[in-house]
Amino acid sequence: MRTIKIIKPHQLNEEFEECKNWLEIKYNGIDQNEEWKKIGLNDIYFSLCGFGIIFYSDPKFRLNLIHELTHIIQFLQKRRFCDLESIMNGLVYMTVIYPFLRPDLISFIERKRQEEENEILRKE
Repeated sequence: MRTIKIIKPHQLNEEFEECKNWLEIKYNGIDQNEEWKKIGLNDIYFSLCGFGIIFYSDPKFRLNLIHELTHIIQFLQKRRFCDLESIMNGLVYMTVIYPFLRPDLISFIERKRQEEENEILRKE
């Protein structure tokens, strides 16, 4: 039986503010931008993780926040959107905040190898 934890809005806002503060350290001066100051959780579109439920302190939720907030910074700084930057921010964030996840990270080359292997197995 699966237990579902009820998440209160203030908990999601805490997660959001922690991610936003982390990016403010990385992007010197962004915290002085008036538009950035107004950005709130309702301004972010994120997909639900797991079974359509957002789990408080779920690394996937924070990863998604870092990703989307990076795009907002790119927009505010009038730079091109770049997923590489948002993915790198997510990876750095995850390895700093959740160091226990490091052993589970694999390289892009290994991921492609695994995808190809899975495709071959599906065809058999």
